Formats: sequence, C-alpha cells, structure tokens
Amino acid sequence: MVIVSFLIFSSCKFTKRESSNLETELTEKSIDTSRISILPQNEFTTFLIPKNSKYATLTSQDIKEIEILLKKCLKEYNIEQEQEFKNTVFQNPEYKIELKDWIINLDDYKRQDIASINDSGGKEVWINCF
Repeated sequence: MVIVSFLIFSSCKFTKRESSNLETELTEKSIDTSRISILPQNEFTTFLIPKNSKYATLTSQDIKEIEILLKKCLKEYNIEQEQEFKNTVFQNPEYKIELKDWIINLDDYKRQDIASINDSGGKEVWINCF
C-alpha cells in the first residue's frame, strides 16, 4: 500500500490567477467527500496533533481550501516529476517506464484529515492519503 503524507505546503508557488482558476473549477465540480475521512480526536489520533495544540474541527470551507492547496502542490510536484521521468526514460531507454508511476493523481487516493489549532491560533491539518 502506498501512503502519501502531506504535512507542509510552503513550497507551492502559484499566482492568484492560477488559484482563482482552481477555485472556479472546484465550485463547478463538487468535492467528493466520500473519499475524505475527518478523524476524530481519540486515543488513536492524539499523537498526530502537535504538543501545545488543540484538536479542531473542519468546516466545508476548510475542506475546499485543503483541496485547493493539495491540487496546487500536486500540480507543481507532478511538473517536476514529469521532467524527472523524461530524463530517466532518456537515460534508460531499455526499461519500460510509465509516467503514471511517477506522478500523483489525487483522484486515485482516499484521504484522512485531522485538524488542530497551534499556539498562534492558526489551523493546521495533517493529511494522510492512501
């Protein structure tokens, strides 16, 4: 089983226009919440919340923002991976290498989210995709 965890999205570099396009796309196409599980605070999830943080709930707006951030970051990641794929294929033409094995398609994963409020009052979300 492949597990992909997204903890920090600070490396995403997108313009407001790209963000706006993604928001419009998400408004027109609803988010498949059947693929998202918001984990409750319990003995199995406590270790996922940083010390000095408090458990938080997620609103539908939070879920939309998470979806936008994930898609932005994966778009950037996949662009880098496509280039890496091309380089690898060029250097190893004898191997059967497929692009689908190098990029992440969020629609292929289910997701678990757990939210917390940090010391500064900001909401942080731990995301596990599997």
